[in-house]
Amino acid sequence: MNTSRTSHPQGFTLIELLVVIAIIAILAAMLLPALASAKNRAQAATDLNNNKQIMLATHMYATDFKDFLPQPGWTMNVDTWASGLKQPGAVNISTVFGPTTAAGFQNLYNQQLTFFKIGQLSSYFKTEKTLLCPVDRPDANYYQRRQLISSYVWNGGVVGYVNSAVTKKITALKPTYILQWENDETKTAYGQWNDFSNFPDEGISKRHGKGATIGRLDGGSSRMRLTDFYRLAGTFATSGNPAGGSPGSSRTAASPAAPNDLWW
Repeated sequence: MNTSRTSHPQGFTLIELLVVIAIIAILAAMLLPALASAKNRAQAATDLNNNKQIMLATHMYATDFKDFLPQPGWTMNVDTWASGLKQPGAVNISTVFGPTTAAGFQNLYNQQLTFFKIGQLSSYFKTEKTLLCPVDRPDANYYQRRQLISSYVWNGGVVGYVNSAVTKKITALKPTYILQWENDETKTAYGQWNDFSNFPDEGISKRHGKGATIGRLDGGSSRMRLTDFYRLAGTFATSGNPAGGSPGSSRTAASPAAPNDLWW
């Protein structure tokens, strides 16, 4: 008869288990920032690609329309790069502008999308997702916007910062001029989101840290440091803030040297 006994492996002691848990926690703490960084890089790449697609669409439009740029959206009484003026039945886009609420957001957003589909650039890039930064998500500030479908705004320099039915020709402008940037998502009370175009000094998004994505007239898209943007743009001269101002506008404070790549 075999009298030997089968030995059974012992489990972890409490101390060993705590050590394993501590090691896992340390590894997780090291890994999470790397994952967040990878996610941020992926979002930045999407943002750059969005801008690139819109700039390429702009060039194709200009080729088809004797070098004239699309309307920037300085006035909403015309078709613009991001929207058409009227749907069949004479429904105007201004009738579906915000602000809205969390409950009403999706319905109003969908209504605005129908106007994107008849906008000047819609046939050049097929998906409305191109208009949105992947980090730009609905929140309390978002619901206060009038236009909901685009994270990006165009430079009002396309029409000389006035309501004009005629846009400038792309061939008459420097390729380094900045046409598009991400609008400042924190400023919804002073008209920055009432259409698809702004003065440069009305602000740029800070959602990506120290830089933001811009599109230039050469068709390129790149990340620009916020300090470099505001060095060219100046600062809106509000009451009690005498620094900055806007060339060619009614703002009275000192302005940056113009023309430059933002003021043209």
